[in-house]
This record gives sequence, C-alpha cells and structure tokens, in this order.
Amino acid sequence: MTKYNIDPQGINGVLKNVNGVLKGELTKARQSTYDALDEAVLAFPDGGSPVEQALRVAQARAVMAVNAVSSETGFIVSVAVDAATEYLKADDRMAAGAKHREAAARDVDAFSAQPGIEAKTHQLDLQS
Repeated sequence: MTKYNIDPQGINGVLKNVNGVLKGELTKARQSTYDALDEAVLAFPDGGSPVEQALRVAQARAVMAVNAVSSETGFIVSVAVDAATEYLKADDRMAAGAKHREAAARDVDAFSAQPGIEAKTHQLDLQS
C-alpha cells in the first residue's frame, strides 16, 4: 500500500496563495472584459442602436460569467483548505490517541510488574 506523507500546513499555504492569485487574476479579467465591452458600446454614440444593445447584453453576460467562475473557484479553494485543516485535526487526534494507548500500556506493564501480582489467564474448556 502506498503511504503518502503530506504537509497540510504547506498545502494550506499554497491553497491560500493560489486563492489570492486567482482572485486577483479573475478581478483583472472581469475588469478587462467590462472595459473592452464598455469601449465597444461607446463606439455607438447614437444610444439606441441594435449593436449597442447587443453589446450591453454581452457585457452583462460576460461579467456574470466571470463572477460565476470567480465564485466557484473561491469555493473550490476554500473546500480544499478546509480538507487540509481537517486532515491536520485528524492527524492530531490520531497522535493523541497513540500517546494515550502507549501510556495505558505502560501503566498495565507497571501494575503487572508489582510483587504479588500475577497475570491470570482463563482457559476455556471446549471439551464439554
């Protein structure tokens, strides 16, 4: 079985960095799209041409699409951060459980080693 050794704190750091970069890039993409379409709309000064109206619709749809991508990307990255955080918590719980079991085993060994304490075993009579 393959064993993975990952660094969840490192993953959290990378994901937070990726999230910041993506937000910045998506904000730039949204603004660039809006600006380009706004300039195209302004190229039709008559204020009511079918081309201008179509460009305004395209502008609204493009901004909504970029916003949707931004929102979904943020959600995906936040879920990945949450998963890495939960991995860390589970790892801590497993380590604490291992320490507790180790301490309990030492206590049993120490108790068994006391004079006058014998380990008793029970035998089942399977013959009857």
